[in-house]
Amino acid sequence: MLPNSIAAELDWQPGDRIISINGKLIDDIIDFQFHIADEYAEVLMETQDGVEFLYQIEKDYNEDLGVSFAEITTDGIRQCHNRCLFCFVDQMPPSLRSTLYVKDDDYRYSFLQGTFVTLTNLKEDDLRRIAELKLSPLYVSVHTTNPELRARLLRNKRAAKIMEQLRFLAEHGIEIHAQIVLCAGVNDEEELRRSIEDLRQLWPAIRSLAVVPVGLTQYRTHLTKIESISVDRAQATIDLVTHYQQTFLQELGTRFVYLADEFYLMTGQAIPHRDAYEGFPQLENGIGIVRLFIDDFAENLTRIRQPVKLKERFLLLTGVAAAPILADILEQLNKLIDGNPIQMTVVENNFFGGLVTVAGLLSGSDIIKTVRNVADHRQYTGVLLPDILLNEDGVTIDDFSAPQLEQQLGIKTVFLPSYGSSLIDYLLSCS
Repeated sequence: MLPNSIAAELDWQPGDRIISINGKLIDDIIDFQFHIADEYAEVLMETQDGVEFLYQIEKDYNEDLGVSFAEITTDGIRQCHNRCLFCFVDQMPPSLRSTLYVKDDDYRYSFLQGTFVTLTNLKEDDLRRIAELKLSPLYVSVHTTNPELRARLLRNKRAAKIMEQLRFLAEHGIEIHAQIVLCAGVNDEEELRRSIEDLRQLWPAIRSLAVVPVGLTQYRTHLTKIESISVDRAQATIDLVTHYQQTFLQELGTRFVYLADEFYLMTGQAIPHRDAYEGFPQLENGIGIVRLFIDDFAENLTRIRQPVKLKERFLLLTGVAAAPILADILEQLNKLIDGNPIQMTVVENNFFGGLVTVAGLLSGSDIIKTVRNVADHRQYTGVLLPDILLNEDGVTIDDFSAPQLEQQLGIKTVFLPSYGSSLIDYLLSCS
């Protein structure tokens, strides 16, 4: 409870549960925020001991009570009922922590946290609630607008209703950020054209469309065979999307559709300039992160006006995808270092397999193996890693914490935010 808040004045305690407000049951934070907005509220509260109290609260309109919630919902998270051909959860190795196997598909989390949902488990009441409460924006995994193909791709006949659902949401003023996970030979080429053109018809309700490559691990032994996105297919996809971006920019004043950074990294093409991302509407989906890193580094590099006297020896680790970008960054940076240049080593993803190349999915075990295989690795005084490979609990995909990695390596281990300025800030602090 926040100090000096209404909740604090009423002596509410952690673990107390709000049952209803003005007679309306509270199933999630959305219910709470909607029903508590008025100047008068009757709040039915249950304490940890199971005792119920009814509070009559007078307050300013939209005044916060000063409470926080342990969970977004009181009825759990809605699970995904699809069996998508490309589902990443189905490609996870066994014996990881249980939370990694949760297939969430909850529109409430989409609204509150920006997670992508398929809409296949929505009932009519859910759609009406979204419309009535204006739960906008939502983040929707479309994958294809072809109803038959989407039903096959998600292996759920309810998936065929996607355009009907999107039109309903658009008609009721709900903004949507959509995504397509691109599978070679399945929903690319002409199917991708169809999807882009169909979704464009719902602009401006659909604010942006992201196209991201399918992620494939080595644990697909008993799953449907899917080809990885080849360099040629990646280039063809870039050409197709670039054409639509140019067309839409003239017609709509927006590029509308954006490609994940991996397409450009895979083909060696230059990352589009900042303006091409139009405010980065899908940054959390890997759309434009590299551009922000490059620009942030270039801007902050000008802060170094004299050589940085660096006595420590640092080893910087990254995944395969970002290696060319970071190699260029370090080449520029090492020219301004008086002392030990920073060395870079690429971590191959043996945990998931070689087709997974992003730094965010590097495992602690692969990091340890890579560093130990570096010649004279004990001579380094610090290992630099991107913090995106740690989850919100501060552990890697295979449950190594930062202190555990440091202990295993026997070298100071530093996790830096994925900004160019973070690397420069840290080096300046060490000089």
